Amino acid sequence: MTMDELEQLYEQTDALPPVLLDRSTLQRYTVCPFQAWAVETGLTPDSSLDADTGTEIHRVIADAVGNYAENGEPLRDYLENEVLMTRPDVQPECIDGLRRSIWSIDRLLTSRHPNDVIAYQGGIAGKSSQLAWELLPATVEYGAIMPTSEIDLLLAGTTECELTEVDWKTGHKEYTSADVKDSFQFRLHAWLIFANYPDCEQLHVTVWMTRFNQLTPTVTFTPKDAAAFEGRLLMAVEARRQAFEAVEMGGEPDCWPAVERCSRCAAVLKCPRAYAPAPEIAAEPVAYAVNTMLLQEVIGKRLNALRDYVEEHGEIRDGRGFAFGCEEPKSSRRKSTSSYAAYNDPEVPHDEQAEKPENYIGDPYLAALGQEIKKGKGRSDNATDGEATS
Repeated sequence: MTMDELEQLYEQTDALPPVLLDRSTLQRYTVCPFQAWAVETGLTPDSSLDADTGTEIHRVIADAVGNYAENGEPLRDYLENEVLMTRPDVQPECIDGLRRSIWSIDRLLTSRHPNDVIAYQGGIAGKSSQLAWELLPATVEYGAIMPTSEIDLLLAGTTECELTEVDWKTGHKEYTSADVKDSFQFRLHAWLIFANYPDCEQLHVTVWMTRFNQLTPTVTFTPKDAAAFEGRLLMAVEARRQAFEAVEMGGEPDCWPAVERCSRCAAVLKCPRAYAPAPEIAAEPVAYAVNTMLLQEVIGKRLNALRDYVEEHGEIRDGRGFAFGCEEPKSSRRKSTSSYAAYNDPEVPHDEQAEKPENYIGDPYLAALGQEIKKGKGRSDNATDGEATS
């Protein structure tokens, strides 16, 4: 079932349509509101080859599970053939990410009756695993807030009050039971399953790492765990509300920088904290380090983009003496074709070139930060001749 179908399903004629928030969106608001807002509004794209590979592998497995649940068809032959038909740009990764687990996945399903498949990704005939539930009721201004997520595979448990969730992980990370227990994803799944299947009293979750054909130990969630998680969901929704409210008032969403998360953030090039002047390291060492890491990430990505542009279109010139690309080497220098930097445009006479500071950077924010870093590497303002500076 698609998100559009869910909206139609839950739409009420006498109230605003519900606001359906998927798992990824909610989870981002618990990490950094600016990042979540940037991705949700489309300011920053959130796609990668790894994500596309995972999407293709999930599609292949979901189709195979559907064939078995609806028609009793074994999975192995379908998986082996269909993984070869994945998108050509990610096909090698898809094959490597699934081939070790094909036989085991076949044995998992064919050892059980098709009726044991309660729900699965893309499921039809009442077996859709796209679950949603109302967290906050509709108001005059907003429709009901409804978290939603799609579960890869939901199977019947040993008893009527138990269900088993199997989640396919196709990347290179190796998961543990602790990862499952603490995961926002599986706590949300537990919250949704206990709400949609009121007879369920225990949810047993296993992560299947298809690339290695390894499974985590089973982790069991109870309705008590789901009730405790609801508070975190409410805070994520509140962070989202505040982010959109800040933008409506002409401000920016909150930003919660941390070196390890900023280095992986898809919105780092748009981040307001990436351009804020770093405080003096002596007064704020943590903030200084965070801003420096953000700056390195921004400059690295921009330089890579500039190199790609130059290789395809040639040097970048502004007509006043500024140029970026491979500078023509002097006869006394060793020729290098892989060094990219800003240099004086030889086609513009020197006396006609606009004055610009050394190591000119066109972006004023980056220029200010570049000068600050340059000062930090050189002598301090209070240093005297003969004194060493750190």
